Amino acid sequence: MCATWALLMTALVASRPMVITRGSLAPLAEATAACVARLGDVEVLDLDREHLDAKELASRIEVAAPPIIIAVGPSALKLALGAAGRTPIVFTMVSSPADHFAGLPNNVVGVQLNPDPTVVLRTLHRMAPRAHRVLSLYDPARSLHMVEDTVKAADALHLELWAIRTPDRASVARTLVGPPADFDAVLFILDLTVLYPEAVAGLLRPAAARNIPVVGLSWEHCSAGALLSVVSSPADLGEQTARLVQAVLAGKRQARVSWPSRLKVLVNPAVARRMGIELPDQIEGIPVERCVLEGH
Repeated sequence: MCATWALLMTALVASRPMVITRGSLAPLAEATAACVARLGDVEVLDLDREHLDAKELASRIEVAAPPIIIAVGPSALKLALGAAGRTPIVFTMVSSPADHFAGLPNNVVGVQLNPDPTVVLRTLHRMAPRAHRVLSLYDPARSLHMVEDTVKAADALHLELWAIRTPDRASVARTLVGPPADFDAVLFILDLTVLYPEAVAGLLRPAAARNIPVVGLSWEHCSAGALLSVVSSPADLGEQTARLVQAVLAGKRQARVSWPSRLKVLVNPAVARRMGIELPDQIEGIPVERCVLEGH
């Protein structure tokens, strides 16, 4: 009883934002650390240490009465949605939330993991202006909204996005055996159905053989042979999320879902040289960073 009373009094005296995360996953831990560093006094709930269901979290929220909940990663967001009630939620490190969390309530805003496809395609066009027919594979159950956004971005830039539905690994494998003959660029979509190692290699091989650019999603993709990746670090996403939290707490109206604001273009210099591309220091204000591989 005394412990419960003390907890209640603490909540009444100093209500703090609550951060829900998974500390065992390095990118989520990095984003969490950056967010907490900017916000200061917060309560951090690590789901890898405290195994709570939605009912238990709801009780925890009722006692702590946080003014806002920060959900870092899809597991945290799913749990928060089932427990937070009307408490405002700000999420981060979630890819294409419209594909995974249909009908987010009005008290939820956030920063998604994937960059604005307009920025990505504009970067491709600046570095490889001859590329116009862009091949992508996707699972409609995982990334339909993301692909729809990408199609709109491609249309605005007068590019053709050939988005092929591949709802399982068998369909991915069939597509890789006989891809369309006249595509001149490849764009990876952040979709776990299609981005397994064999599929990544199966897209990079024909692109390298035909000397056409591949737009990846990470340093690993660049090191494996993609020309470029447009990325935002977990730390930058965490800091952007903290600024969003501060704006919400100040009563400022925010977009429901924001794109990452701080980006960099990772480029494989060997692939760029092979394609005759001269690397700039920046593209439309986004810094260009060379992926220097071991032994090069």
